Formats: sequence, structure tokens, C-alpha cells
Amino acid sequence: MSTTKRIVIIAAIFAAAAIKLFALAVSGLMFMLFAMSNREHEITSAVSPDGNYSVTVIEIGSPAFYSPNDCRAVLYEKGSKVSTVDFEVANDGGNIYPSNFSVEWEKERAVVTADGSEQSPERHSLYYGG
Repeated sequence: MSTTKRIVIIAAIFAAAAIKLFALAVSGLMFMLFAMSNREHEITSAVSPDGNYSVTVIEIGSPAFYSPNDCRAVLYEKGSKVSTVDFEVANDGGNIYPSNFSVEWEKERAVVTADGSEQSPERHSLYYGG
């Protein structure tokens, strides 16, 4: 076998290996981004004064490139889900903390107030009847 032919074969093997490694790296990155964008993380929770209801605030995924945080508030009655509300918190792409939220218990609803560094406080209602 000639030297030129050997060089071509070796170059083809290295090229194939490089393509496979690149595809594997891209697949891993895509999986990581998918997993991060769909993970749910509990931020805070609160229990009503009578103990019958609770609200949990969840962050969904992670903000990318200074985008708002996707959040969900879930109202439970004695452990059973009653209602949910999805919303965003504009916090300059940073983490959100329990201090970004407060819960008020009213006669017919729980009100979750979300406050981010790039927004005015926003009130979100979760009604006891769903």
C-alpha cells in the first residue's frame, strides 16, 4: 500500500472520529439544555391561617440570557391541587428567591405577589373554588 493511500485512510478515520465526537458533544449539550429548561424547582410555600390551604411557588426551568423566570403558583386544599397560575418574573436573568414572593389569604382566594428587579409587583389570584 502506498504512503499516500495510508495517509488518506488515516485522515478519513480521524475525520470520522471527529464528526462522531462533535455529534456526541452537540447531543449532550441539547440534552442538558432540555433538562434545564424543564426542571421544576420549589421556591417558597405558605400555609393559610386555618391550615386548610397551601400555596407553592415553583420556578420552571432556568432563565436564559437575561430572560424572565417562568414560574407557577399552585394552590392546594388539604394536599389536593385546586388551581394553578403561570407567570413570569423579570429579575434581570438572575435567580429568584422566597423574598421575591408574598402570599395573602383573602376570603375567596389566595393572592401571590411576585416582585422582580425589572418589574413592578404583580398580583396573581388563586381561587379556593378552582
